[in-house]
Amino acid sequence: FQAFLDNSPTVTWMKDGEGRYLYVSKSYKQFLGVADDSWRGRTDFDYYPKDFAQSGRELDLQVLASGGASEVQGPATGADGVTRHWLLTRFAFSDHTGRLFVGGVANDVTVRKVAEDIVRLQSLTDELTGLYNRRGFALLVDQQLRQALRQRARCALLYVDLDSLKHINEQHGHDGGDQAITSVSEALRVAVRASDIVARIGGDEFVVLLPGVAD
Repeated sequence: FQAFLDNSPTVTWMKDGEGRYLYVSKSYKQFLGVADDSWRGRTDFDYYPKDFAQSGRELDLQVLASGGASEVQGPATGADGVTRHWLLTRFAFSDHTGRLFVGGVANDVTVRKVAEDIVRLQSLTDELTGLYNRRGFALLVDQQLRQALRQRARCALLYVDLDSLKHINEQHGHDGGDQAITSVSEALRVAVRASDIVARIGGDEFVVLLPGVAD
């Protein structure tokens, strides 16, 4: 069974109730940067930043208390300094005496996470200008207005329409029209504050949300 785990790309480990490592797979040794058995009896606090290790310990204790399993996704940096995105499952189990342990199974989902981020970004942004599209703007505005209501703050909304785009397209072709749209987009982008939200919601239509406007 250990040979099976050692030849799997899946990172696996086992800890006792105090958080001390009792078993780590070959792939986890590589991640931690250890080649011998120096990992035995050590804890996450020996390998990770304190806040990261503390968060992991709290999740371990939750699993031990519930006797079940939990699944989380998040980044972790290995001994090689590379940060990867992991899908991690923790689970509790016991031996014949009833002593509790925590098992861990982690899979590198970095490639999938990057692909998901690209798809998500593409669904929220305008392909031509890189600004938010109508859907992205609606999502962000909803969050911004909720925050404004909580803080009793005011927002301003600007509607911007590019005149004579049809004429530009007729005179200079659609490439000329696209250049006009991207020029306006860049002008809007550099004119607003970092906290403002700019979006292209139609062919020649833009909107800008300015949160925290007093008057």
